[in-house]
Amino acid sequence: MTAKEMFEKLNYILYEENDINISYRKYPDTKIDDLTYQEIFFNKQSQFIVIVEYNSEGMEEKFTTLKELQAINKQVEELGW
Repeated sequence: MTAKEMFEKLNYILYEENDINISYRKYPDTKIDDLTYQEIFFNKQSQFIVIVEYNSEGMEEKFTTLKELQAINKQVEELGW
């Protein structure tokens, strides 16, 4: 199973993928709302990962589940980090 498939199984969508970034987003109740979502962001150039939750109040830290961590690890493996 690919990282993308693992994220999709966790209800994340591939939001952006280009030469510099990959980001997956998860929206509450499958309602797409650019003010409320969780994001797992990979920067390919600097090799860092950001995990955040955005809402109308701003940005907050996000706790990560084991399944999310497994998908993150798979993405890192696929990027060759």
